[in-house]
Amino acid sequence: ANEKLDKLFALQEEAGVPFTGLMLINGGSCSSVSSTDGDGIKAFRQTLLRTAKSLPWFEEALPGSFVKLKSKLAHMALMEGRKIVTVEEMFDLADDCGIIFENHEVVISLLHDLGVIKHFSPPVRHIPKPWTHLQDTIYINVPWLIDAIKGIVRHDRNSMFRYFNQVAEKSLKGRLRCAQRLAIFGLVHEKILSFLWPETEATAAYWKWMRNEGGEKRLWTQEVAPDRAGFDLILDLLVHLNIIHKHSQWEFLCPTLLAPSFRAVDCRVFSTCDCNYRRRFTFVGKLPEGFFDMLIVRCCTSYDFINCNQTSA
Repeated sequence: ANEKLDKLFALQEEAGVPFTGLMLINGGSCSSVSSTDGDGIKAFRQTLLRTAKSLPWFEEALPGSFVKLKSKLAHMALMEGRKIVTVEEMFDLADDCGIIFENHEVVISLLHDLGVIKHFSPPVRHIPKPWTHLQDTIYINVPWLIDAIKGIVRHDRNSMFRYFNQVAEKSLKGRLRCAQRLAIFGLVHEKILSFLWPETEATAAYWKWMRNEGGEKRLWTQEVAPDRAGFDLILDLLVHLNIIHKHSQWEFLCPTLLAPSFRAVDCRVFSTCDCNYRRRFTFVGKLPEGFFDMLIVRCCTSYDFINCNQTSA
C-alpha cells in the first residue's frame, strides 16, 4: 500500500498537481437519499458530478481500443440482453478490440472503476485455476446489477403486505405469512422469491398492481428476473457476495432484509435459562455498512446449528 502511495505522489508531482490527502465529498456531510421514492437522488447526483469534474484526471482521453471494448460491452448488455461474461470471454473481447495481452487486466480494472462493468475479484491472471464463481464472473449490465441488489436492500414492504392481505386472490393469501417472516426474521421463502424482482408470468398481476397502486412505478425501469434463469443468476450473485444463504429447504437467510427497527438484539438471547454465559465485544472505529450482515451469513455457511426461527436474524 505504501509503494502505491509513493507512486501516486510521484505521478502527482510530475503532473504539477499537489496531493492533498483524502478528498471528502461535500465536506464529509451525509446525503439523505430514499431508495423507495427517489427523494434526494437528484441532489446527490449533482454533488457527485461536481466532485468528478473537480478531479485532476477528469476528461482524460482513453485509448481507442478501450473505447471500442466499452462500446462492445454496452451493445452486448443493451441489445443482446447479456448480464455476465466470463474472464476468458472478456480477454477474447479485448483481443478482438486490439488490446494487448499485458493490458487485459488493466482495462478490466479501469472499466470496473468507471462503473461500466463490475468484477468482484482481484486480478485473476496469477490466481491458480479453477477460479471461484465470483472470480470468473464479470457483470456487464450494471443497471441490472443495481436492480438485483435493490430487491434485497430496500426495507419498505408495506405495499407487499397490503397486496397479499387485501388484493391477492385466495390462492396467494398464504404468502402473507411468508412476507411477515421476511420482514421480521430476515428469511425469504421460495414462494415469495419471485415477488422481490419484476417480473415472471406468475407475478404479472402483482407487479401491475405495484406500479399502479403500490407506488413503485419509478422504482423499476426494466425486467430484472423474467424467468427462473434470471432468478438463479441473481441468487448466484447474492450467495457469492455473502448477502444471502440457503437456510433450509425452502428459505434463504438474508439479514440485510431487516429494517433498522428490527435489528436490535432480542433479549431472549441473554436468557439465563437458555444461555449461561455471554461474551461482549467492543469494536473501535466505524465498521463498514453491512459488515455484521455479511458476518452472519458467512457464519451460517460454516455452522449449521444457527437457528433464526425464534429471533431476528
